[in-house]
Amino acid sequence: MSKKALVLCGSPRKTGNTEFVVENLIGYLDSGVKVEKLYVADLNISPCNDCGFCVKTQGCAIKDDMQGIYKKLDEADIIVVSSPLYFNNVSAQLKTVIDRCQAIWASKFVLKKPMINQDKKG
Repeated sequence: MSKKALVLCGSPRKTGNTEFVVENLIGYLDSGVKVEKLYVADLNISPCNDCGFCVKTQGCAIKDDMQGIYKKLDEADIIVVSSPLYFNNVSAQLKTVIDRCQAIWASKFVLKKPMINQDKKG
């Protein structure tokens, strides 16, 4: 069975240094790895609004492109996160994705019912 890699590109510039590094990294992956690259700046992802939904019910109340990312994170064997540094942090676009992963954290540590299947992860 081939492995799946999910690459989350956090740079809003598709032709910058971050893209250069990502493309080189992908080139080093084994030929049996299926790579899916997502440009988070192209996705419709709203920021977390701290509604508390994810600590009561598995998942997130906000229905946007993040729902697909949750599924892709679960399916991935390898996750690559790339970003330029802005004020010593990741880009705003990638930070939004990271913040919305609160639903994954809450499902595991609060609800004790993980959204991500840990059994298949290395």
